[in-house]
Amino acid sequence: MVIMSQAFKDFEKNLEEMLKRDDDIIKLRSQKFNIYNKNREKVKEKFNSYALEKEVREIRQWALEHNEELVKKAMESFEEHGIHGFFAETAEDARKYLLDVIGDEKVVVYSSTDLINEIGMFEEFEKRGITYVHSELAYRIAQLDPDDIIFDKPTPVAHKTLDRLVKIVETKLKVKLPEKTPEAVIDAVRADVMNWISKAKIGISGANAISAADGAVFTVFGSANIAHMALRPIYVVLAGIEKVLPDMRAAFASAYLQSLYESGVGGTSYYLAVRGPSEMGPIVGKSIRPALGCKEMYVILLDNGRRRAMKEGFGDVLRCIRCFTCHEYCPVYIVAGPGVGYWFKKPGFGYGGYLGGRGIILTAFVFGLDAAIKGGLFACAMCGNCYAHCPMEINVPEMIARLRLKVIKNHNSLYQA
Repeated sequence: MVIMSQAFKDFEKNLEEMLKRDDDIIKLRSQKFNIYNKNREKVKEKFNSYALEKEVREIRQWALEHNEELVKKAMESFEEHGIHGFFAETAEDARKYLLDVIGDEKVVVYSSTDLINEIGMFEEFEKRGITYVHSELAYRIAQLDPDDIIFDKPTPVAHKTLDRLVKIVETKLKVKLPEKTPEAVIDAVRADVMNWISKAKIGISGANAISAADGAVFTVFGSANIAHMALRPIYVVLAGIEKVLPDMRAAFASAYLQSLYESGVGGTSYYLAVRGPSEMGPIVGKSIRPALGCKEMYVILLDNGRRRAMKEGFGDVLRCIRCFTCHEYCPVYIVAGPGVGYWFKKPGFGYGGYLGGRGIILTAFVFGLDAAIKGGLFACAMCGNCYAHCPMEINVPEMIARLRLKVIKNHNSLYQA
């Protein structure tokens, strides 16, 4: 007799819970994703971005094939420009290093980066009594309402009604809104976030791309929050090793393409490249640090299973530019979504912030096969929509099939006797 493994049970339980309260959200996701996809096609026509797709695909593939030398070069560039670079082979290595940087500080502000969850920092923050505040306003709202469903990435609270938003803000922030309007809600959340930013010495962000030639970290964002992270006295960047590209032109091309395609917005409000702590000068022949920005800058480059994915023939998944196109064409993700609870305490179609079929593949190497099963490895419909529309031509169904075969061969992960 065999029984289903706990990972399968967890996935079924999570999905069942979401479906009980998710009918309207499924319809809303479908409607919004259709709009996003139509807008993205218009963006492609407007910017004639097909040549850029090909260029970025080739850049990122070359960078993966030369990853070790690019990471080495990036580390040298960081040192040259006054950045503290650290190569973390494991999540534990990255976590220990980041905790050393944080030291005795009790407030941390951060922007969206899946790596902060990947290396287990939320648990460490809570263990050490550190207040951690998301600087992006929509995610701050999600953080204040930690047990609700997450709508999608990058719009976690798109499903919340105005009444619900007002209640969250007034209850959790202990304010009385002058008007029950979206603007009043955002004014209150903005004031809350800016208050925490003013208290924090440490700001943390991810990276859309990194230039190995000069150590510049590229981010693209719409709400200005990452700029505030880079202006804290200590600015920390968490990035997977796949984000390291040859030079500034390559890094910007990748980041720019991502900004064009994300939800079909056709570009974003802010494009930021940071190449070290702020400085001014010369003053009496001397450069002065800091000027108006960070005094210290740290970049943590994380492997944590990525090079193993490359060696085992799954490296294509690391070409991803995080444009969310695959999510928005995925019938399973439309139904399951990211999951329940702030930072997805109960996974939907994905695990630990790595969502959809592409996320499941990365999960298998970052968190393990059981986590991939828990996040929906066997839920993928194998329809190929993600592959057909992916600008990086990542063949997710083929890799999902190989991972499923791996699980079946290693039956202890699939069944328990």
